[in-house]
Amino acid sequence: MALRVFILGLFIVTLFSTKGWAQFQLGGQIGLNLSTLTLNENLHWKDQRTIKAGFNTGFHLSVGTENFGYQPGFMYSQQGVRYADRNVGFGNDGVFVERLNYFRLPQMFYGKISVTDFLQIRIGGGPYLGFLLAASTKRKDSDGDVAITDKDIGFLPDDGNDYLPFDFGFKLGTGVEFQLGPGEIVFSPTYSFGMVAVDHPENISNAADDFNELRKNSVIGISTMYLFTPSEL
Repeated sequence: MALRVFILGLFIVTLFSTKGWAQFQLGGQIGLNLSTLTLNENLHWKDQRTIKAGFNTGFHLSVGTENFGYQPGFMYSQQGVRYADRNVGFGNDGVFVERLNYFRLPQMFYGKISVTDFLQIRIGGGPYLGFLLAASTKRKDSDGDVAITDKDIGFLPDDGNDYLPFDFGFKLGTGVEFQLGPGEIVFSPTYSFGMVAVDHPENISNAADDFNELRKNSVIGISTMYLFTPSEL
């Protein structure tokens, strides 16, 4: 523990004391999410799981040197999972989708490698904290009939809650950064994985086939971000 604190402290001191640091930037991001929920390998629903598409958007702060940086973010993220060919309650096979919409606070630490004067490669990672804003399920059978159900979010076990209101995990990513006008545009693929089960413990224990056993978020993101230095506008 002491070693981790020392390394983190050394990184922060280096970040703010390096002669070339002076970089403070603001920026916005928009992108595509390809998400799913992890499942126990033995569950029979595993083979029917497919990717759910959504989007992410938000803004970032960025501070650092020419080669290293810290980038906290404030993001809205559409996530969830899609199941195909499952009996969805209408008597016919169809599609079952769980939609989980989060407010996320990623804390990214990254390094940059200069390729040319106008092109840099980014590599980084860090933890994130997520807060579940809304949850629902969508059932659509082969005849086109659709049913959408809002789900309950909360901590208390006696209120019939379906999902926990928070998520915690790690985000890894790389990116290509180009100079564009007064700032930089960054094209970035990322992967984030949750460390906390999304389902409420009571919901897990009540699942007859353990369908909800320790499911966790798993998200591939493909995004475009623009960062600019306010003092240069």
